[in-house]
Amino acid sequence: MKFKYFMARQFDDGLFVIRNKEVPVSFQLCFLTVSCLAGISVPLYKFGHKNANSNENHGGCSGFTEEHSLIDTLLLAQWEDRAAKGLLSYDVTACETKIICGRSKFIAQFIEGWNSKHSLRHVGVKDLDPSKYKMMNLNREEVLFCVAESENMTYELISSATVLSKATLIIINENPIEYGHVFIIPSAVCGFHQLLDLNSLEVAARIAVHVNNCFFQIVYDSSAASTTGNYLHFEACYFANPLPVEMVPVIPVLGDWENIELKIFEIASYPIKGLVFKCKENFKLMVSLVAEVCSRLQDQDVPHKLLITDCGTKIFLFPQGQNEAMVQGFKTGSNPSAWECVGYFVFKTKLEFDQATEESILKRLTAASLNNENFQALKQLCCFLASKMLLA
Repeated sequence: MKFKYFMARQFDDGLFVIRNKEVPVSFQLCFLTVSCLAGISVPLYKFGHKNANSNENHGGCSGFTEEHSLIDTLLLAQWEDRAAKGLLSYDVTACETKIICGRSKFIAQFIEGWNSKHSLRHVGVKDLDPSKYKMMNLNREEVLFCVAESENMTYELISSATVLSKATLIIINENPIEYGHVFIIPSAVCGFHQLLDLNSLEVAARIAVHVNNCFFQIVYDSSAASTTGNYLHFEACYFANPLPVEMVPVIPVLGDWENIELKIFEIASYPIKGLVFKCKENFKLMVSLVAEVCSRLQDQDVPHKLLITDCGTKIFLFPQGQNEAMVQGFKTGSNPSAWECVGYFVFKTKLEFDQATEESILKRLTAASLNNENFQALKQLCCFLASKMLLA
């Protein structure tokens, strides 16, 4: 079924897509090895119920503040502690970075020998073999802390606790691209599927809300797990300046910002087509809408990336095309990563770094973009789903 078809077709209940896609067991379930976390006690941050659906703390970033939230302080302290212990492969603060000449102001970074495939280690897995499970091979020092729900109304920090079965792990990235680079792995200890769902996206977005730091950015790449048998995960780190895509003008797609709780924008004058979802007050509504849209894209094997920014009140979505060039890109590993989609490029050789041009980057991102017809259909789907949710 082509992307155009699933976007255009409506079913009896008014939804554009209804499809229960069967996923092989080996792609549905992943487990951490029991021995990996046995006896480990780490700091535990609990969200609390008060802010889960309320408007409190969802106002976005109004500017720089020297005050750090509790989880922001915890993340930075734990990351710096592991850096001091030598867990990082290199000093990321010493890596050369530049702005590529041109209107887009793309960011280029040189990290010698950097490998974009490092992500999360697993062992003993054969794809599509339901009799085997994916096992993560973790060093206990890599686990910075856990995040979980609390029965209390307000958030709390427990300095040392056993890893809970449904906890979200915050793991250091040993090959960082920026300060504080971590992996966020929802429900990592118990079994979980590799496809993004509402609960996983909400956890990541709530972490951004609670960190409450404008420099803190979270990305998700739908192809990171599906193409490598990896774990469903997000990446996050701190950037001193806004990412290039955040500086690009946007065009309203849905609603009057003054009168509704949710706004949808189209990114203008950018090589890869994208949408921006922003909540004025209703955090839950925004996350639910983005999760539903991503579910529709996943059902049709449409690769996509997310950027969660502005303290969790804004989410960028970059759907990608499935032309022959993109298919070949997935085979060779040359398809744009989530970081590249937002304008941040890492080069592993000095020659590539020195020769990087805006023209070559524009060509690469444009080749990955959804075509105009399918992007229009995606906008219609988003507006339809948003309207339905607003009226519910």
